[in-house]
Amino acid sequence: MSRKYLLLILAFGILLAVPSVIHDTFFLRIVTEAILWIGLAISWDVLAGYTGYLNFGHGAFFGIGAYTTALLMKLCGWSFFFVLPVAGVAAGILALIAGIPTLRLKGAYFAIATWAMALAIQQVAWSWILPGGPTA
Repeated sequence: MSRKYLLLILAFGILLAVPSVIHDTFFLRIVTEAILWIGLAISWDVLAGYTGYLNFGHGAFFGIGAYTTALLMKLCGWSFFFVLPVAGVAAGILALIAGIPTLRLKGAYFAIATWAMALAIQQVAWSWILPGGPTA
């Protein structure tokens, strides 16, 4: 592993440790959002940068993890630190299910398929009755 990646992992680890040290809610919100966006950017870099695939549905799996986290914490009362890996696994399983047929496509066909998948996931989230549906 190169020195650059080790420094990035170290910086990410420091950001993860900040909430246990700093208790200012505004600063914690900024750090939390920074961690979320860094994670999304790293995953985008892996997919688009190393494989060359243009994935318009990339944010959908980010949303699935966030939606799973919110549902399990709100409806089941689970702890955030227990929900976090569960939400990651849920998003990963759905990404695997969606990825098996779409990764056989190339170029614009792959981009269009991932865009359609993202729109379908958005429609499900908007109309799903369990968490309160569109009226929540």
